[in-house]
Amino acid sequence: MRHGHLRDQRIATEPPSPFARDAASSARVGTWQHESAHGEADADTARRLGIGPGEPVMVTRYVFHSDGEPIQISYSREPLAVTGGTSVEWPEDGPAPDEVRDLRLPPRSPMMFVIARTYYADGVAVETADIVVPSDRYELVYRTPVR
Repeated sequence: MRHGHLRDQRIATEPPSPFARDAASSARVGTWQHESAHGEADADTARRLGIGPGEPVMVTRYVFHSDGEPIQISYSREPLAVTGGTSVEWPEDGPAPDEVRDLRLPPRSPMMFVIARTYYADGVAVETADIVVPSDRYELVYRTPVR
């Protein structure tokens, strides 16, 4: 790990991310912590990023808070063949404890769900993330167009 602990981030006046914009639009204070390290792509990450298993990736773990309450965790992986040596190699200018502790969940708490997300730039996968969300703090709503 580049840094051995989660680093706190506060939302700037111009929210830089969808999470930051959502928190600001809800009149809440959004913060997050992060921890990053170089790693190797497992089979699922490799498939999602379009790279080979074992290829180098940057792995970043985020814990997001709203008004000081932990609300979600995200695990992001970026292919170092694309981001290595660039200004985004170490997300958040820096780079783990488990989800139950970080989300302050009681033992035997309700189920969590994971949202698998991949970002593309010009058809190339540049980041994939797993976002862990406790089911008692969110309502999942999605729409699918029918043709």
